[in-house]
Amino acid sequence: MAFLKFTLLRFALIIVCFVLFLWAGAGLWVSTIAAVIIPLCITYLFFRDMRNEAAASLQRRFRDGAPPVRNKAELNDSEAEDSIDPNARVDIARKPRESPDERS
Repeated sequence: MAFLKFTLLRFALIIVCFVLFLWAGAGLWVSTIAAVIIPLCITYLFFRDMRNEAAASLQRRFRDGAPPVRNKAELNDSEAEDSIDPNARVDIARKPRESPDERS
């Protein structure tokens, strides 16, 4: 969540700076370049805590050994697989049985 907040803050600053520079008549290219550089400097100087929280959340998410993020379907599949008897014999060479509905 910290990464999302920091990204939205930076994006909002980019839009505000771009509009202000266009309104001031700086031109499209100058407005674009300034709208990228100035918010970068502002967030670097004044939003250190938010930037550090965003970096820490990314580090936790992508470090080795981090638990994978799974959706509800994956969790249900995992529970179903775990409920199967591990000693049950599985013959992967055999074709699955057809149900009576599929024979017709």
